[in-house]
Amino acid sequence: MIEDEPTYTGVFAGHTNVGKTTLGQRLTGDIDMVSPQPTINNGNFTIFLSEDGNRFKLFIHDTAGQERYDSITKSYFRGVQFAIIVFSLDDEKSYELLDKYFDYLSEGSPDAKPFLVGNKLDLVDSISRVVSYEDAENYAKQKGAKYFEVSAKTGDGIREFTSELGRADYLANKQVQPKIEKKGKESCCM
Repeated sequence: MIEDEPTYTGVFAGHTNVGKTTLGQRLTGDIDMVSPQPTINNGNFTIFLSEDGNRFKLFIHDTAGQERYDSITKSYFRGVQFAIIVFSLDDEKSYELLDKYFDYLSEGSPDAKPFLVGNKLDLVDSISRVVSYEDAENYAKQKGAKYFEVSAKTGDGIREFTSELGRADYLANKQVQPKIEKKGKESCCM
C-alpha cells in the first residue's frame, strides 16, 4: 500500500528557466511538451521508485528560480533528505549561481544527499556548452554531490539519473526512515 511506503522529502532548486518543472514532469511520467511558465508558487511532485524489492516515494518541492523568491526557496531546504540542484548547460549564470543553492542545503539540511543536474543536453554542442562535463563533475564532487547530464525534454540521461536517485536515496535513508509497522491502538492511559 502506498500509505505504508516510506516517503523521503527533497527539493528541486536552481536558477529560473533551467527546466526544474519539466524535469519533475519527466520523472513522474507526466511530460507536457508545452513549455511551462516559470514557477512562481512553489509546486511539488511525487515520484514512486523501488530498490531491492522495496517501494518508496519521493516528495519533491519544485521551487521558483527567480531571485525575488530566494527567501521562500531557502525555506524549502529545511528538513529534506535530498536536493536536486539544476542548472542549464547553455546558461552560464545558472551555473555561476549553484553555490547559493548548495549553501541553502548545507544550512537547512547538512546531512541531505545532493544531486547536481546539468539540464538541456538536447540544446548544447561543444560550442554552446557553458561548462565541460569534467568541470561540472569536479564541482559536484567538491560539493559531495553526484553529477548527471540530462534532457528533460527528450528524456536523455533520465533513466540513469532516476536509477541513481532511487538507489542513493533509499540506501542513504534506509535506517533513517524504515517502514513503520502499525500495531494495535495505543492509549495514553493505563
